[in-house]
Amino acid sequence: MLYLTKWTIRKREGITLKTLSIVVPCYNSAAYMDRCVQSLLLGGSDVEIILVDDGSKDKTPEKVDNYQARYPGIIKAVHQENGGHGQAVNTGIEHATGHYVRVVDSDDWLDGKAFPKVMEFLRKSIEEDMQLDMLITNYMYDKQNVKHKKIMQYRKCVPTNCIFTWEDTHFPFGKYLLMHSVIYRTTLVRDEAKLKLPAHTFYVDNLYVFEPLQYVKNMYYLDVTLYHYFIGREDQSVNEKVMIGRIDQQIFVNKRMIDYYTDNVEMKSHIGKYMEKYIEVITSVSSILLIRDGSREALNKKKELWHYIKEKNPKLYHKLMRGALGMGLHLPGKLVLKNSLASRLFLVYFKKILCYHNQYLSHGGIVLGKLVLYFSKFGNTESIAKRIAEKTGADICKIEPIESYPENLQEVMEIGRNETDNEIMRPIKQLEVDLSKYDKVILGMPTWWYHTPPCVESFLKNAALEKITVFVTNSGIPLNVDDEMKRISPDTYVESSEIIEFTPLVEPSRLVTPLEEIDAWIETL
Repeated sequence: MLYLTKWTIRKREGITLKTLSIVVPCYNSAAYMDRCVQSLLLGGSDVEIILVDDGSKDKTPEKVDNYQARYPGIIKAVHQENGGHGQAVNTGIEHATGHYVRVVDSDDWLDGKAFPKVMEFLRKSIEEDMQLDMLITNYMYDKQNVKHKKIMQYRKCVPTNCIFTWEDTHFPFGKYLLMHSVIYRTTLVRDEAKLKLPAHTFYVDNLYVFEPLQYVKNMYYLDVTLYHYFIGREDQSVNEKVMIGRIDQQIFVNKRMIDYYTDNVEMKSHIGKYMEKYIEVITSVSSILLIRDGSREALNKKKELWHYIKEKNPKLYHKLMRGALGMGLHLPGKLVLKNSLASRLFLVYFKKILCYHNQYLSHGGIVLGKLVLYFSKFGNTESIAKRIAEKTGADICKIEPIESYPENLQEVMEIGRNETDNEIMRPIKQLEVDLSKYDKVILGMPTWWYHTPPCVESFLKNAALEKITVFVTNSGIPLNVDDEMKRISPDTYVESSEIIEFTPLVEPSRLVTPLEEIDAWIETL
C-alpha cells in the first residue's frame, strides 16, 4: 500500500498527519450545526474537521469561519458556490489530509462514548499497518421525541474483531451499508475510486457508499454505535411525499448505479453480488414511489426505468425480475396496492426495505419498526419489556386500564380471578401510539389465573392485529399462548411466543428464567 508507506515515511520525518478527516456539508445550518461540531471536537487533535459552506444564505459562513478561528489546526473552513450535498462532499474530500475520511451531515452528530473508541482503533490500524480500506460501525436513527432509538447494526452480516473480505460477508436482502456506517481510507475514495458526486442532486449518499466498494478489499467491523442520524427537522426532505416530488433525481441516481455496476463490476464476484442486492433495493424504492404516486406519468416512468435496466444489463434485469419483489412490482397497474393477497406480500417486502432505507424514516414519512406493548401491575413484565426495547431499539408503550387496580396484592389477585372467571373485560385507556406505524408488535403480559389479564384481552379484541409476537411472565401458573390468542383474537397470527418465569408473586419477586436465555430470544426479534 503506497499510501501507508508514505504515511510511515512522513511520520518518521516528523511530519504530523491527521488520523481522520471529517467532511461536514453545511447549507443554511447555522441554527443546528453546533451540536454536530461539538461532538466532532471530542476526537481530539488528530481529527481534521472540514466545514464546507455550500453557498449558505444564513449565518453559516460566519459560523464556519469563527469555528476555524477558535480551533486552528483542527477545523478547516471551506466556502463554495451552492452545488448541493454531493458537490460539498467532493470539495471536502479534495481538502482532506487525514489517513481516513468520513462524512457527517451538519444536523447529525457522533456519539461521545463511541467516538474515542473508534479513534483509538483507527490509530492502532495505522500503527500496525493493517492495510484497512473501510471501517464499518453501527448508526442510530435519533428520532425526535422517541425515547427508544432504532439502532442499525451488522453483527449477523459480517465478522467481528478481525480483518475480513467480501467473501466473509452475508448481507440479507434489504440490509446494506449506508453513508452513516462507513469510514473509508482517504486515498481509496479520492485517488483510486476517483469519486465525483453529481452537483445539485439529492440522494447521492447512495453513490458515495456504492461506487468506491469495488476498491475495498480489507474491512473491519467495530460493533459500536457511532453515528446519530437525526430525524425531526421540519425542513428535512426525506419523507415519502417529498421523495415522490423529487422522483426524477431518485431515478437519476438509480440509473447511475446501474451504469457504474454494468461498466465496472464483475457480476459473479462477491462484491458484484453485494452490489447487485444494493441495486435491487434502490430500484425497488424507485418503483415503489412511482407506484404510490399512481399517476399515468409515474407508471410510465417505472416502465421506462425497468426498460433501461433491460437494455443496459439484460442479465441484471432478469435477476431482478425473477425475485419476489420484482414480480410484485410488475403486477398490472395499481393492482399491487389493491389486490388483498398481493398487497400483503408486497407490503411485507416494502416494509423490509424501508426498515433499512434511511430516506423514509423521517417524522413526516412512513414510520415502520418495532413496538413493545405491555401490561404490568407489579413490575415483572415491565422489566422484560424495557429490556427488549433497550436491546432492539423498539418503541415502548404501556397498556393501562381506565380504572386502575388497587395496590394491595391480595386485592388484585381476588379482583383478577373474579374478572377472568366471569370473562369481564376491563376497559383500557387510549394508547399513546399509532399501531399502524409498526410492522412488528411485541406484546408482554403476566398470567392471571391461567388466562390473559382482562385489560389485555380488552385490547386484543379491539386492536384487530394481523400478527403479533407474545411474551408472558408467570410465577408458576401456565398459559397456552396459542389457545388464548385463538380464543380472544382468532384472526391474529402469533409469530412466536416466549414464557418467562419469576418466583411466586411475593415482594420482591425474582427472575427464574436465565437472563442469557431471554437475551438469546431477544436477538431473534
